[in-house]
Amino acid sequence: MAQAQQEQKDKVERENRLKSTPQIRNINSEPSLSFTNNFPLNEGDCFIGKKSNQFMPHVVLSGIGIANKHCCINFNSDENQAMLLPNSEDTKKFPVKINGDLIIEPTRLYPGDRILIGNHYYYLYVDPNVNNEADYEWEAAV
Repeated sequence: MAQAQQEQKDKVERENRLKSTPQIRNINSEPSLSFTNNFPLNEGDCFIGKKSNQFMPHVVLSGIGIANKHCCINFNSDENQAMLLPNSEDTKKFPVKINGDLIIEPTRLYPGDRILIGNHYYYLYVDPNVNNEADYEWEAAV
């Protein structure tokens, strides 16, 4: 009973956080599968990549072409600014694109930016304080 109450409390806290915190939301060619995975950004570094025994990223991805620390989004709440930092090992082997452009140096994210991590993980950067109803056209996203 106590565990169920804690889980409900955690769910409500997460939902409230998603209403006010910048985040990345998955996008998919099948509209019903889009926005099913929303990841609020933490203050500071938010790593995206493959988990290992030595490292657990904030956003866990898997598959060929995904590095442990594939990329990082650094969020500064004082400036309400998010910077995407590409893979520091090999940006061609472990690509990250914003709006179709390969990122080879830290790049600022703006609400509505489409992010491609690896070859098939698509996300939309959303800042609910700017535009919570962010939308996209799948054909434009790829």
